[in-house]
Amino acid sequence: MSDEIYVVQVIPSGSDGYPYDEVVGISICKVDMVGLTFSLLFDGIVNYDVRHLGGKKMENLSHFGITEDDVRNGMDVRVIADSVMNLLKGKDVTSFDVDQEFNRYLLSSPWGLLGNVNVVRPISKKLPISLRCKDPSDSPMIVKKAYSRLLKGNPYGIREGTMASKLALMASAVMVDMRKRGKY
Repeated sequence: MSDEIYVVQVIPSGSDGYPYDEVVGISICKVDMVGLTFSLLFDGIVNYDVRHLGGKKMENLSHFGITEDDVRNGMDVRVIADSVMNLLKGKDVTSFDVDQEFNRYLLSSPWGLLGNVNVVRPISKKLPISLRCKDPSDSPMIVKKAYSRLLKGNPYGIREGTMASKLALMASAVMVDMRKRGKY
């Protein structure tokens, strides 16, 4: 494992994975495993035709604070996918729940990270069972639960930003905390 790990969190349009659902929000943090710091490197919302997504998917996205205007004003999926590839190619990457972010979405088209990144142990792997995802779609709720339980009082002040950025920052904070305690 390298001294830097990139934490990726996504907000999908649903919980079924590719090709049934799309990545709508994606954020990436860089975690310095030696200095025990992290920073947000990328945060983007993908542009989709709201009619293509449909009411059920837009309702799901609204639970994450993503509106129809956010989706209409998002960036082209190819631009975001290329930016993500440029940031992550050849790097060690993870997420709170690798099944959700990578296996269901990012190893498939249009993201194409399969064979281009080194997916390392998920952040949740060494957490108590109550802080692991029973189903990959539980990931956003469990990330928030783990952050609030392990880092009482919000020591990193994570409040602002899109839901994907909050999740990436919270997951990174949990990873740093676990590293400090010798668990990652």
